Amino acid sequence: MAAVVQSSANVLATHGLPLTVLTSRIFVTVLALIVGGCALAPVSGPIEQATRPDPARVTNYEFNGRISVKQEDRGHYGNIHWVKRGEESDVTLLSPLGQVVARIRSRKNTVTLTLDNNREYQAEDGEALTRQVLGYSVPVSGLDFWLLGSPAPGQATDATLRPDGLLGDLTQQGWRIHYEEYQLAGDAQFPRRMVLDRGDLQIRLVIDQWAPGGGQ
Repeated sequence: MAAVVQSSANVLATHGLPLTVLTSRIFVTVLALIVGGCALAPVSGPIEQATRPDPARVTNYEFNGRISVKQEDRGHYGNIHWVKRGEESDVTLLSPLGQVVARIRSRKNTVTLTLDNNREYQAEDGEALTRQVLGYSVPVSGLDFWLLGSPAPGQATDATLRPDGLLGDLTQQGWRIHYEEYQLAGDAQFPRRMVLDRGDLQIRLVIDQWAPGGGQ
């Protein structure tokens, strides 16, 4: 897998916010979202498609991408590197200039968040971490599935398919997920551009490079 994407011509810039603000509550929330949903068992559903990655099989992967977070009138931008190995995840969030802003490690029954000032938070899962840091929990147990372009099983689902059979829009756990673009990686179509909305919080994720089977 290529090294973490750092400064480049198309890297998003931070708008009027110093680096320390990138470790604010909004990005802490996002980091918890990223590793918050690993507990559900994948099952097949009526809207599963042959070209969509199977969450039961794609248990190891790696990707580099860019992330932007907007809440009310505040916006934050950066790069993201994610490695997943079964139930374990390692996520690095970087500033647009490539400086490490935060790292998060998810292990069985433990999620650890380390900020750039070495301050550390630890909880049993992502939702507990948001509760600890923010004072309230954010429901995110379906995120592992959403990132692969699939609905989380066992939950109320409102989904719309695109003409090519891939997921176009999905509503679960109070989140609305819109898939703008897919890309071929291996033998399946993985999301490239997606937008997650919940209340006044909006997260845009652009995945520049997927490596299914990576992180092993």
